[in-house]
Amino acid sequence: MRAAAFDRRAQSLLAAELAAQDPTHDELTARVAAAQLLAVRLTLIGDNHRRMLAGERAADALPAALAEARHAFALVEQGLGDYCAGAA
Repeated sequence: MRAAAFDRRAQSLLAAELAAQDPTHDELTARVAAAQLLAVRLTLIGDNHRRMLAGERAADALPAALAEARHAFALVEQGLGDYCAGAA
């Protein structure tokens, strides 16, 4: 319960900061961007936890973790393109 409240608060604060920096103060876009950024962060943290639980040393995992972080945040910045956009 506490973690969920923390996540909601973090998303709210990030969205407020993003909206404040946006000249149009578009709150919906700020909330969506905040959700995307925090989801990427959570995904990367989970991946790193799995590596450590599998016995991988942090120093050995660092290159892959950095590459994944760059890739994940590039997806946020540039979008998913046509990923899984096949004909319905």
